[in-house]
Amino acid sequence: MKLDPIRVENPIHPGTPDVNLANGIWIELKALAKYPVKPSYLLRLPWYTPQQRVWLYRRWRAGGRTYLLLEVVAAGDWLLFDGDVAAKIVGRGTVDRHRVNARTIVKDPADLESHLR
Repeated sequence: MKLDPIRVENPIHPGTPDVNLANGIWIELKALAKYPVKPSYLLRLPWYTPQQRVWLYRRWRAGGRTYLLLEVVAAGDWLLFDGDVAAKIVGRGTVDRHRVNARTIVKDPADLESHLR
């Protein structure tokens, strides 16, 4: 299936995710350049706004397919979270908690397509 990603900038509705796919999926993109080394370290994302959390959670609960994709630059990992999980956990827990609660972890974002269905 061709996903045909479209970058979205929406100043009218704060919290709208960064990318919309042809199959109706919305993805919020975040990157973490500095990765805590110890699994017990708290992972913080101060640029992940309350509006983004609410948007992902509300749309997920309504039956939409929303995700947050977190690039962990130093580790070379991409962590994909379901929208409801992303709203509650991402940026608010330990490194271990993030890894355990991710829908999937891949080394190449091209490998995500099968997890976005």
